[in-house]
Amino acid sequence: GNSFNPSVGAGEYTITYTVADAQPCVTGNDTTTFAITVENGSNAGTDNTDGNIICGGNISTENELIVYLSSLLSD
Repeated sequence: GNSFNPSVGAGEYTITYTVADAQPCVTGNDTTTFAITVENGSNAGTDNTDGNIICGGNISTENELIVYLSSLLSD
């Protein structure tokens, strides 16, 4: 359909791209084939398995925020 939609899911997909002289500004025909690998990405909305959620009432000072964020770097 002249486009590739990665929402088809994870996997390796073989794509063949063809141009033909029936198209404007093209002389001759040519084809190339290549593979596109789609990987599952993380879901920022549900992947918080460590419980690292900051709510406004949990951190009361800037220093507490710095200590908390620094501890995340060690994870």
